[in-house]
Amino acid sequence: MAKVNQKKDLPQWFKIENYDNCSSLDAIDWFVHLKDRQRVYSLITGEDYAPEMRALANSWHSPEETNKNMAALGKNYAETLRKNPLTALFPVHDLMYELAESLPVRDPTQVAPIEREFFKELMIDMRHPNNTLEKAFSIWLKRLRGDQPKVKKSKAMYARWTEYGVLPYLDLKIWAQETKTHIPDRVMCMAINKVDGGVEQLRDTIAPLAERLLHDLGTLAKSAAIEASEKKLLPPLEDNLYDNI
Repeated sequence: MAKVNQKKDLPQWFKIENYDNCSSLDAIDWFVHLKDRQRVYSLITGEDYAPEMRALANSWHSPEETNKNMAALGKNYAETLRKNPLTALFPVHDLMYELAESLPVRDPTQVAPIEREFFKELMIDMRHPNNTLEKAFSIWLKRLRGDQPKVKKSKAMYARWTEYGVLPYLDLKIWAQETKTHIPDRVMCMAINKVDGGVEQLRDTIAPLAERLLHDLGTLAKSAAIEASEKKLLPPLEDNLYDNI
C-alpha cells in the first residue's frame, strides 16, 4: 500500500479552497453531497453493489446482446400494458383515476360549516376604518403569538461540519480507498486545515462522524425533507413519507 508522507503528495485535484462555500450549505445541499459520496464509497468498497454489478456485466457480453435484451423487455412491457387498462401494472397509481372520478367537488363559494380561527380573515368587516382594523389585527396577532409555545431554536445537526472539514475529509478518504493509499492522520489534518484541533480531534470526532455519514443519512434525510417541504420543493410532509430518501 502506498503512503502519503507530505501534503504535497496528495492528488492534484484536491484543493481546500474548493470547499470554501460549504458554510452556505443547507440540509438539502448536505444530503445531496453526502449521498453522492456514500454511493461512490459503497461502489469502490464493494459493500453493496459489486456482486450485482459483476453479475450484470457477465450477463451482457456485447452491445448487440444488450440491445436485444432491452428490445425484448420493451416488447413484453408493451404487451402487458395492452392487456391491462390504465396503469394496472402499478395498482397504486390507479388510485389517482379512481379518486378523480369519485370525490365530490366542493363549491368554492361554500361557507365553512364550523367557524374556526383559520377562517377569521374571511370575516373582516371592511366598513370599519383602517386604523380600527389595524389595531384589532395587532391585538389578535399579539394574542396568537402569546399562545404559541416557547421553543428554543437548536443548532442544525450540520452546523459544525464545515468547521470539521467533513467533505474534504470524505473526498480524501474515498480517494485513499480507491487508490489503496494510506494517508496518516498528521497529513490529513494539514490537508483539511485542522491544525488547531490536531490529530486528537480528527480521531475522536471527525473520523467517527464521517464514518457514520457514509453508512447512515437517515436523520439528515428527514431534516432535508422537512426543509424541502417548507420551501415548497416537496408536498406537505406526512408520517414516514420520506423515511426512505
